Amino acid sequence: MGGVSIISGTLSSVSGTISDLDNPIQSLYSLPIIIIHQLMYIVNIDI
Repeated sequence: MGGVSIISGTLSSVSGTISDLDNPIQSLYSLPIIIIHQLMYIVNIDI
């Protein structure tokens, strides 16, 4: 359940980040960084 809330929070924050950015290329670069960071955070919790 905790992982699901983290993922949903991540999706909402990613959506806000992309909508705030004027440059679509910059949002494309920041998106995988945010996802990788959140995945590492989830993996650390599972361990």
